[in-house]
Amino acid sequence: MKKFLFFILLAVTLLPLSAVQSFAAERTVSVSLPAFTVQINGTVINSKTTKYPLLVYKNITYLPMTYDYCNLLGLESSWTQEKGFTVSLRKGTEIPTVTEYISKSSNPARLTATVVSTPVTVNGKRIDNTKEPYPFLRYQDVTYFPLTYQFTNQEFNIYSNFSPEYGLGVYSENKFYYQYYPEGSNLLHTDLRLSTILYSMTAINISDGTGKYPSNNVKQYRYPAEEVLMPNYKDTRYYGYLPDGSGGLKVNTDSKLFIGRLITTVISDLANPLPVTEQLEIHANYAE
Repeated sequence: MKKFLFFILLAVTLLPLSAVQSFAAERTVSVSLPAFTVQINGTVINSKTTKYPLLVYKNITYLPMTYDYCNLLGLESSWTQEKGFTVSLRKGTEIPTVTEYISKSSNPARLTATVVSTPVTVNGKRIDNTKEPYPFLRYQDVTYFPLTYQFTNQEFNIYSNFSPEYGLGVYSENKFYYQYYPEGSNLLHTDLRLSTILYSMTAINISDGTGKYPSNNVKQYRYPAEEVLMPNYKDTRYYGYLPDGSGGLKVNTDSKLFIGRLITTVISDLANPLPVTEQLEIHANYAE
């Protein structure tokens, strides 16, 4: 009986060691933080302070496949022990919420990542990661996706462009809520953001954290331009809202972004909220 118990204890003791040894046997590679600005659908990513930074390996930028980053591009991913990592286009019509996360500590310029050895499936296609010139990586237990032409444009209709002056711009057709704290503010802001493969994103600010409805609340972010573009507001108006039936307003999620123009609703009087469909020519009229 004692010998039987000894073998059980020995087996239990060795199990964690086997898992650690298997993990340690995976190939590691040296990676770095991007030395350039990165915009993903108009949203600038600060890899120095974010919890899951973008990485660069063999001159290719890698994106962490977290919930927020996937929704930023219109993707969805999952991981199971049986199937490994799977990434595909996001299904359904529900608009996701992306939350900006800033760490209190800074990430080092150079890091160590692991080449994924478990199964990888992209858009329903099994990938042999051992043969990929730019393999899927793992850092901080998160799978990292290489932003190569093969996996972005060909599989997901995601477009990217690099400029030595303005950095990397990565854009897709997408719609998402974005929550963030503007620089110097402790109030949580929320935008409805609409992006296109034409390297532009328009943000309708639906909450500035004060409990009031923001007015003149449309801005456009366009790669590679550094400035923020806005319509030439002449009056106080509230864009992107509809009456909610209870005396308040709700977001017009049917707002649409086209080449240089936003089609949405606008309300002129909060006491008498009658929404009117309007086309904003953002490229033609800049705020003074």
